Amino acid sequence: MVRKDEKFFPVSGVYVIRCLANGRVYVGSSKDLNKRIRQHKSKLKSRGHELPRLQNDWDVYGEELFDFESHSFPESEMRAIECQYIEELGALEHQKGYNKMIGAMWGPEARIRNTEAKLKNKGKYSRLRGVDNEAPIALAFIQSFSYGR
Repeated sequence: MVRKDEKFFPVSGVYVIRCLANGRVYVGSSKDLNKRIRQHKSKLKSRGHELPRLQNDWDVYGEELFDFESHSFPESEMRAIECQYIEELGALEHQKGYNKMIGAMWGPEARIRNTEAKLKNKGKYSRLRGVDNEAPIALAFIQSFSYGR
């Protein structure tokens, strides 16, 4: 964990944003943990976060039901550890997390959503009426995709 006296010195590592109401997590890494966490909080408070499900949960449950934790690691190790946290916490899974990528690769659900958006923009796809853009994708369908393809 990052100590309060370290707030004036950039500390690299991995951070986890956890919604205590539903258990969903977002895992990230940064060369400056405190600055990055402040950025997330600022975007969430101003209703401008780039992750719609995270923003929605923040709006529904409020700041008091979110926990921000940070773990310092050398910069050379933080990306690998971030990937490890994402996998261990299930942060790519719709019901468990908010992450869309692991390392430099899109997670399977994010790749499916990205393909949907591209097809929709070309007029070759339309979602069934009443199905929300953020509705969970069937686990069997997601499992048919593999990382790195």
